[in-house]
Amino acid sequence: MVVKLFNKQVDRTLFYKEKYFAIEPDFKDGGILSNVKMMFGFLDAFSRNKELLLGLTAPESGPISSEGLTELHPSQEENVQKALAAKDYFLLQGPPGTGKTSFALLTIVEKILKRSPDETVTILAFTNKAIKEVCNKLNSAGIKYLFNSSSEEDDNSLKTMVKTHDLESFGEYVKSIRVVTSTVASFVKYSNDLKAFFRFDTLMVDEASQLLEPQLAGIVVNFNRFILIGDQNQLPAVTVQSDVTTSINDPLLNGIGIFDMKVSLFERMFNTAVRNGWSNAYGTLIEQFRMDEKIMQLINHYYHDGLRCAHYRRGKTLMSSTQKGMNRKFQSCYGQTGSFLLKHLFRRQVKIMKMKLTLWLRSLRKLKSVDCLKKTGR
Repeated sequence: MVVKLFNKQVDRTLFYKEKYFAIEPDFKDGGILSNVKMMFGFLDAFSRNKELLLGLTAPESGPISSEGLTELHPSQEENVQKALAAKDYFLLQGPPGTGKTSFALLTIVEKILKRSPDETVTILAFTNKAIKEVCNKLNSAGIKYLFNSSSEEDDNSLKTMVKTHDLESFGEYVKSIRVVTSTVASFVKYSNDLKAFFRFDTLMVDEASQLLEPQLAGIVVNFNRFILIGDQNQLPAVTVQSDVTTSINDPLLNGIGIFDMKVSLFERMFNTAVRNGWSNAYGTLIEQFRMDEKIMQLINHYYHDGLRCAHYRRGKTLMSSTQKGMNRKFQSCYGQTGSFLLKHLFRRQVKIMKMKLTLWLRSLRKLKSVDCLKKTGR
């Protein structure tokens, strides 16, 4: 047996002082063992599920719903409808500022829960920050969910629920849940426990382009269908290996589009779908709300020059009423300069407005004294 240590021992005489040694798992092994577990999960899956993942079988879709989604922009509506119609999987590329979480993901969840009284949705993300953002969106939309987490910050977390319910009431609560959220790492760790009381119907993965093949392959094959949301241009897979160590030269793997272990499952499947003309299984959001057009053009070539600026639609009424009130305050203090700045500010998403408003106010204070802001009640 050959044992390789993470931390090298300088003093080699240590190994000659004792006859027996205890070998214990290092905490760093967790990620490796998780990937191994996922690969075994993939190998144990049904043949058709494996063929779908490897691009050997074309994904199926049902008819597109005739129900219009007027609150969405054209590419958002088209891709949400295709995702809902997918029987096997759908791959959604969301460039920066296109609302892949705030619009697409949330709308898909809402529509699934509305159209089917029994269908369940599992939502995963690579990072804690991303899954917490998803939880906040669900909370704001009034969607009931269980957060698979040991955190007590969220009232819907598994730990909080266990603490605040007895065994009987917890069982009833779990039966009423149709949405479960989790990081990928936590899901892999507790998936067998979850499966005991929660049916795996539809899987949605945010930030999917950051996850490598072994991290997702063993998960998606356990669901009736899956929807991956990501952007390989903005958020590629996280790796530290060099090109030499990750390059794949096997003819069989190359034949199904696997050339590099650094490429995410999302990117490889997206490229395969594009190459095979499976337009029902992939799509790209093209209306972006975050960048000025000149800034957008700097990255547009990565998206075949398809991106375009769009005005915020879903929060139109809220934005307009807010703008009127703020306009009166700023114009009384800064005249046309304040109105001009405010006008351009409100072209962005309400979400971006809330985050950036403080910075705008600091800049505006340089134009007029702080006293003026106090007079307006700020």
